[in-house]
Amino acid sequence: MAPVVCAAQTVYVKRGQPHREGRGWVERAECGGAVQPGARLILRADFGSVNVRTGPGDRVVCHMLLRVYRPSEDEA
Repeated sequence: MAPVVCAAQTVYVKRGQPHREGRGWVERAECGGAVQPGARLILRADFGSVNVRTGPGDRVVCHMLLRVYRPSEDEA
């Protein structure tokens, strides 16, 4: 299911370049946008841990670390 976003809101996703780190590949990504009071955060992930902290103002910023263990960057 795709996230529901009001047309008036500006949402962004910035993906980094994958790079080799030990036996795996790592990519850092960031997303964010405006939020309204009482809004809910819905996160879907296969596995892993998540830390959520509040911030100032009416915006949310998410920093993600994506890690996969594959032999090549193409497979990652």
